[in-house]
Amino acid sequence: MPFIDLQAGQRQLGRAEVPDILLGRSGCRFRLRRVVRGGGNGIVFEAYRQNPQGELDRHCAVKMLRRQEDKRLDRFRNEARVLQELGEHQRIAPYYDYGETRVTAGGQNYAVPWIAMELGGTNLRDHVNNRGPLAPRVVIETGIQVAQAIGHLHAAGFVHRDVKPANIVWEGNENGSVLMIDFGIAKRSTRMCPRDQWTSSRGRASLLGQCFLALRS
Repeated sequence: MPFIDLQAGQRQLGRAEVPDILLGRSGCRFRLRRVVRGGGNGIVFEAYRQNPQGELDRHCAVKMLRRQEDKRLDRFRNEARVLQELGEHQRIAPYYDYGETRVTAGGQNYAVPWIAMELGGTNLRDHVNNRGPLAPRVVIETGIQVAQAIGHLHAAGFVHRDVKPANIVWEGNENGSVLMIDFGIAKRSTRMCPRDQWTSSRGRASLLGQCFLALRS
C-alpha cells in the first residue's frame, strides 16, 4: 500500500498509508502505482484512471498534499478550482479530477486532498541542471508555448504568479511540447489587459520576453 509522510510546519506528524484506489468527484477511480516525484509540499504518484464502466482509460498523475497547514490546504484547493475553471488548453497540464481521502498518522486522523492530472515528464529546471542549456531553437519554441499558456490564463482572468522552469514540464519526450503546471497561488485579477493588447505584435513580444526571462531563472 502506498504511503505519505505528513507534516505541519516543522513538526512531523507521521507516516500514513494511502488507499490504493481513490474515488474522485467525477465518479472515476484512480489506481495508484509508484511515486514519480516528491518534495516538501506534496508527492506525485503515477496512476491509472478507471471510468465508471470499470475500464482503465487514462494514464495520469495524482498529486497529494503532505502539509497539514491551513495556508497549504487553501493553496492546494485553489489549484483544483483554477484548473477546473480554466478548462482544456494544449499548453496547460490537463485536469482530470479532485478528491480528499482520510488517513491516520501518529494516532490522528487527517484529510489529505489530491488532484488527478496529466503525468507530464521532466521539468525544465531539472533538464537544464542535468543536461545543460536548451538549444536556441528549443528555447524559442518553448518560449512560444509558455506564452500561449500565459495568454490562455490571462484571457480567462487569471494570473499564474509562479512562472519558472520548475513549473514547465515536457509533455512527452524532452524535445517536444511543454505544459504549464502548479497553479496553487494563481488568482483572479480584475486588472487584466484587454485581449487585443496581448494578441497584438507588441503584446506578444512583451509576453515572450517575460517567458524567456522565466526560462533563464
